[in-house]
Amino acid sequence: MKKFLTFISILFVLLPIRTLATSGFLRKDTIKECEGNLYGQHGSDNHWHIAIKNENGSYSATGDVLPNNPCPLNDENNTNSSNIDDKTVAISQNSDSSLKVIIIGNEKIDIKETMEYKTTKEKIALNIVANNENAKVEYNKIDNLKLGNNIVNIKVTAIDGNITKYILIIVREKALDTNTGIEVKIAGETVEFADYKYNLEVKNSTNSLDIDYTLDSESSKVIIEGNERFVTGKNEVKIIVTAEDGTKQEYIIIVTKLDLFNSIIKIILGSSVVVAIIAFIKKIFSK
Repeated sequence: MKKFLTFISILFVLLPIRTLATSGFLRKDTIKECEGNLYGQHGSDNHWHIAIKNENGSYSATGDVLPNNPCPLNDENNTNSSNIDDKTVAISQNSDSSLKVIIIGNEKIDIKETMEYKTTKEKIALNIVANNENAKVEYNKIDNLKLGNNIVNIKVTAIDGNITKYILIIVREKALDTNTGIEVKIAGETVEFADYKYNLEVKNSTNSLDIDYTLDSESSKVIIEGNERFVTGKNEVKIIVTAEDGTKQEYIIIVTKLDLFNSIIKIILGSSVVVAIIAFIKKIFSK
């Protein structure tokens, strides 16, 4: 018997001592969650156990004694609560490294892992906000946008160190010219358009106009339609200016081609003989 007791004593000394959970409930005001497990304190020495939630809302201890706080990070940012659902929400917020909104100028853009925004401006105002106001938002600021892609790398760091990264691609496009202005000359005389229209009479022998033009913008293009084979009466000559951005403006010259009789009268009235006769008559009556 003495040898047996000696053997048991030796085993007790050599084998590692494990303290198992004692019976009873864990204190509900100590329950916390981290890394997917519930923990709570049990006993007068405030040691910890893995907790199991019972149907009646109480918590029982299981497994070995945990001498140290298993969730020290949670204690730095949260207070203990008897409501485990509230605690879960708080822990989730500590890990929240998501973005709430990105505003470029006055425009919100959809939040994605990789985002794209197009503009023709050289400078923009960029406002980036995280869902958790305590999370840290970092990104490289671009003062002047170059033509093409401008990459903004965004990093959001949550309270617990969790990090989410986003990429914002700001595409600066060339601002296209919208100018559709034009100066038109017919036979060397500048045309004065009114509401983009101009009226002109021509002789019966005229079949087209001698048109010269100068565009306000070198990037614009011109098409002239209807400047051929004039018929007696009304004819329309269209000068269509297309700006670089696709904007179009029509300038219309309404050409009235006189018939042969009226054309001859017009020629006579405009001749130097008629001018001399009129001058002679004026001289007589002036005496």
